[in-house]
Amino acid sequence: MKKRITIGILSVLCAALLCFGIAACGKTAAVTGIKITKAPDKVNYVVGEKFDPTGMEVSAVREDSTTTVLKAEEYTYAPSGALTVADKVITITYTAGEKTFTAERKITVSNPVKSVEIKSMPTKTQYVLGEHFDPTGMKITVTYTDDTTAEINVADENSGVSYKTDSLTAEDAKFELKVGGYTFTIDLTFGTGIFIEAETGIIEAENYQINDDAVKDGKQTASGGLYVGNMFAGESITFKFEAKTAGKADIAFILASLYLKRDNNWTPIEMGDCQFNKIVEFTVNGIKYDIPDSVILPGGVAEDQEKGDLTLWFNWKEVVFENIDIKAGSNAIKLTFIPHDYTDTSQSSFSGSFTANIDCLRVTSDVECAPQTYDFAVTDSSVAKTGDDVILTVTGTAQGYDKSSFDITLGGTDYALDTFELNEETHAFTATMNLAKVTAGSYDTITMKADTNVVTLTTTSAGGTFEDALSQYTVGKSAEGNLTIEVVGGMMYSIAKVELKLVDGKPCYVITGSVNGYTKEDFSLDFQENETWAGNNAEFEMTIDTATKTYTVTADLSFLKASANVYIPHFKLKTETASGAGDIKAANVEADLTQTATVNGNTYALSTEAFECVCVKITAAAEA
Repeated sequence: MKKRITIGILSVLCAALLCFGIAACGKTAAVTGIKITKAPDKVNYVVGEKFDPTGMEVSAVREDSTTTVLKAEEYTYAPSGALTVADKVITITYTAGEKTFTAERKITVSNPVKSVEIKSMPTKTQYVLGEHFDPTGMKITVTYTDDTTAEINVADENSGVSYKTDSLTAEDAKFELKVGGYTFTIDLTFGTGIFIEAETGIIEAENYQINDDAVKDGKQTASGGLYVGNMFAGESITFKFEAKTAGKADIAFILASLYLKRDNNWTPIEMGDCQFNKIVEFTVNGIKYDIPDSVILPGGVAEDQEKGDLTLWFNWKEVVFENIDIKAGSNAIKLTFIPHDYTDTSQSSFSGSFTANIDCLRVTSDVECAPQTYDFAVTDSSVAKTGDDVILTVTGTAQGYDKSSFDITLGGTDYALDTFELNEETHAFTATMNLAKVTAGSYDTITMKADTNVVTLTTTSAGGTFEDALSQYTVGKSAEGNLTIEVVGGMMYSIAKVELKLVDGKPCYVITGSVNGYTKEDFSLDFQENETWAGNNAEFEMTIDTATKTYTVTADLSFLKASANVYIPHFKLKTETASGAGDIKAANVEADLTQTATVNGNTYALSTEAFECVCVKITAAAEA
């Protein structure tokens, strides 16, 4: 029994030793490498400092995948002396038996700059707001704390000079650059105008295709990274900006031409010279401007050239339109691709499409300009009776939007505006909507939205009760001042228009109007002979559009007798019994009294010969 217990203890002990990197029954697993399992506290240095290993943990990795933390005296590191800017890594070395293992840790070593002398200013120092700083032509001489010097071309990718790379603002007149911890400035000037990159232009095509495209304010925006591409016939890109007052502007596009092969990758196969006006129309605020034949997009890339070098694909050109009228408020500049069969390529197999690669737009103007903002606010809303209609009116301010951007939402249903008037200088708008569109219900929260921007309608009016031909509207405001509307569909109908038409060769009396809550079975149509009350009930067809709440009634008049001379129509609800119910008064409906139709010797016409009603007069050919 004792012997068996002893064997069990030894087995457990061997398993435990394995966990600590010792092979079964006392044999150590071999080291296969080392790794830094905890970074040193300090990794950024200046010239002359020494590497500080504080906080660093180095572990040996064994062949059984176990690790053992090494003591500081078990490994060395280099360089161990004063660091220079050439030192990019610290190398850790550990020797186990006859084998040596290393691991590396990246560090940064900077040479602090004591002073900077500008040898040459950048070529471009005058900008419009929104442009990006261009360091081309700028060279500086830096003096370090160790009194060594170096001349640096700021435009070089690895110059070590850092500066703001996003859009310039008025605060950048003293433009800051940094090198080696030293900050210096240059003076930039800003002319009036605006700079807009293609990536922030609004793409108006419904199915514009571009990788990683983004959506802003409900509209698709370009995001091609470097440019806008893959735009085809009928598609357009719109750039919008605001001008403080009306004036003149020079409008410049930076773009290039490119041919595409219709394969899975839309491979560029050749960029030939292209006459710009053969592929693009240019408009400002809806006014089309002529593009001279002399505006040529440069080409030069052949299919067998290196595809990895983008500079071979695109020869950028600035195209300038001078002395263009701009207006106070919002301005829209649009490039639209037009249908064309213009290709300038020698490849006989070419079956692709042309696209211009648009990089940016610059407007240089004699008036102050700013990027187009997209915002709106509601100042008030009210409901009033206007003629026979009940109209909701909304006032407020809007920037960047037009009528098509807006709708009004009641109970989760969106309703389009009927009118939208905007003062582009003050940004004040007035919008209206006929409440006849709204289905019956009680609406405590009514909103107006432009794309994704939603505002709850407030009101200062006391409200009231209004009626149109179909519904009753009770208007009020909540405790928070929000507009409330209760719509009661009143089982109502109205007659708007009466016509005399030939339908399939038959003379027909046609009535159109509005209806809510009724079906054909609820109505009757009588034709009263002359001015007696003996009626002639008529068969009729009635179609009702429940979405628009409109109807059309068509009645064949062939059964009426010419000898009766005049028939007075009564289109009414079967429940209406009052004398004269359903009379169609000429003063209340639209009717063309010049309409006539002659069928089988009888002439049918509309008239008002009895009770000022729109009557049907029949004349036999023998009586004419």
